[in-house]
This record gives sequence, structure tokens and C-alpha cells, in this order.
Amino acid sequence: MMPRTFSSELLTFFRDMALMRRMKIAADSLYKAKLIRGFCHLYDGQEAVAVGMEAASQKWTPSSPPTATTAPSSAAAARSPRSSPSSWAAGMGARRGRESGFYGGHGIVGAQVPLRCGLAFAQKYSKDESVTFAMYGDGAANQGQLFEEALNIAALWDLPAILL
Repeated sequence: MMPRTFSSELLTFFRDMALMRRMKIAADSLYKAKLIRGFCHLYDGQEAVAVGMEAASQKWTPSSPPTATTAPSSAAAARSPRSSPSSWAAGMGARRGRESGFYGGHGIVGAQVPLRCGLAFAQKYSKDESVTFAMYGDGAANQGQLFEEALNIAALWDLPAILL
């Protein structure tokens, strides 16, 4: 039987998505004002993926956002003012970085998927019953390391990974 989603949960999902969008708009402004150094990969329009992923998982499991690292961690801690440091897997963030299973993103398109398949292998090897989320976009779909290697290994070894 499918679990029921209540109106209060739907409202929370909407609020989380709206907050994430506002955070991205603010990050974009800060980046354009040269107040954020390095790269600033945004996630506009994909907030529902992060919120849905978080809602569907019973406990936060090792995850991999796409290059835009802030939204999935923000979904997990959307109501916390400390959620942004989590996007860099910083220990002071709301997710406590890697200690709670948030491993950050990767600047190379598609490169996070093989890394997450490695995490899924470690979970299977240690008999951990959790699942790893590996997110990638359409730009990564033609990368050799993604489909020709990582996905084949994940399928052959029946790894506990969900590729989004």
C-alpha cells in the first residue's frame, strides 16, 4: 500500500522548495557581486527533486547531488539557517558534512556517479541496509565514466544505489 501524503506534508514540501529557490536567488546575487569565490552551481527549477528525494528516504543515506550541491542539502535542512555550509560538506553545517552521509558534489560533469557507486559498494560490503542516491543531469548522460562503467558495475554487482 502506498503511504499517504497529508496536506501538512505537502505544505512543508512547498515551503522547502520555495526556501531553496530563494536561497539560490540570493546565492546568484552574491556570486554576481563577487562575494562567493570559486564556482556557484545553482539548482533553479530542480527543487522538487531534492524535496522528493528527502521525503522518500526513510533516513538520510549517502547522497550525491549533481554539480549544484546546495539544493539537496538544503532540502534536508531547509528550515535551518546553517544549511548552506552543508552544501560544501562542512562540519559546521546542519548536516555535519560526511558524518551524516552528505558527500558533496563534483565539478566534473558525471564524475559523482562513479564515486557514489563506490559508496554503494561500501554499503553492500559492510551489510549496511541504506541506499545511496546518485544524481546526474542530461549533460552527464553521454559521459563514458557514467553509463559505460559506473552504471554497468552498479547493475552487475546489484549495488544499493538510486540514480536520479
